[in-house]
Amino acid sequence: MTPLRLLTGLLGLGLLATTALAAEKVVLPWSFKPLKRPAPPAVDGAADDLDRFLIARLQAEGLAFAPPADRATLIRRATLDLHGLLPAPQEVEAFVRDPRADGEAFAAVLDRLLQSPRFGERWARH
Repeated sequence: MTPLRLLTGLLGLGLLATTALAAEKVVLPWSFKPLKRPAPPAVDGAADDLDRFLIARLQAEGLAFAPPADRATLIRRATLDLHGLLPAPQEVEAFVRDPRADGEAFAAVLDRLLQSPRFGERWARH
């Protein structure tokens, strides 16, 4: 079934109302239009295509990415987001002093937070 036939059927059943039919011109909602793959903008400093779109928009608005967060800020943000509470000072100190690379150490923190019962308790409320 084509999107136009589906839309016409919904209109005929009274499930979707529009004044577009009065003018005998059906305007398809965005969700019925075919997908398009736009070419990524040419920008410097992008790791992938998504970054290219983000950087191009930020540059057009005269903005830039925020600087990378330090480890104490990262664990605070992650713990607040996943548990709804601040991390214990001992957790912050352990993460700040972790000798592993930033990505590896942060992945371990995220794994610990996601495996905690606090994560389920927080998201079971919603």
